[in-house]
Amino acid sequence: AVVRLTRLKYIAMSYNILSSVEPGLLKEAVMQLETLDMSGCQLTSQQVETILAAVSGQTKLKTLYIRGNNLSTVQPELLANVNNMQMVHMVNTHLTGQQITCVLTKSIQETKLQCLDL
Repeated sequence: AVVRLTRLKYIAMSYNILSSVEPGLLKEAVMQLETLDMSGCQLTSQQVETILAAVSGQTKLKTLYIRGNNLSTVQPELLANVNNMQMVHMVNTHLTGQQITCVLTKSIQETKLQCLDL
């Protein structure tokens, strides 16, 4: 169903419990959207990693709100893919030092980011 929503550019799903949503479905949404708000959605590491893997390639996603989710177990290398977007809001996500280092190191090398809210 999400695949057919080609005109949809923005989805706000914040503060809904999405931990049981199939990661592949979230990936399909990411591939179609320009802005996605998943703040406080109790996302699993697998869901977040699937989303971040999707933005490593060709994606329309420019803005991601993912604040209020526990990202501490997300692979640092995948988390660094936030550099492929323009705006990312990751406040209150329990990031580790290694994750932050990986994100910032990649931003020095190559980034599209205009705003990174940690």
